[in-house]
Amino acid sequence: MRFLKLVENKILPNITKVFLVISGVTITLLISFQIIGRYVGFSYRWTQEAARLLVIWATFASVSLGIKRESLLRINAIDEILPDYLLAVFLFIRRIILLLFSLVLIYYGFISVIGRWNQYSPGLRWPMSIFIFPLPFFSVFVVIHLLYKLIKREGN
Repeated sequence: MRFLKLVENKILPNITKVFLVISGVTITLLISFQIIGRYVGFSYRWTQEAARLLVIWATFASVSLGIKRESLLRINAIDEILPDYLLAVFLFIRRIILLLFSLVLIYYGFISVIGRWNQYSPGLRWPMSIFIFPLPFFSVFVVIHLLYKLIKREGN
């Protein structure tokens, strides 16, 4: 339990935050390079594809962090209307459904990654699996966050 707490509270959020900062800076540099290049007279198509790849990775990393903080979109009216004991049941059911959905994403995500390994992106000439891999990868993070919350029985 102590290891799960360490992973859930320290390791995964810190990895995600560092990754998001590096991704944001890199995306900004790539797009700036592309814009400047167009004005100077050269253009590299790989910069657009690399920026898109980082946006995909950053999006799924952000979802993982949002699940950990429970700051994703939700209907607060339900939280305010329900009495505490029903709210706890509702929160438990919501987390179980999200956990099951994340497990499905992991399973089918890895199947998709394996299936797209021989397809290559036009600009970077990298396997298309790299574009799909963040879905199952960060779904594992989501599962860890949800398992910790379910075991710990954390409230909102």
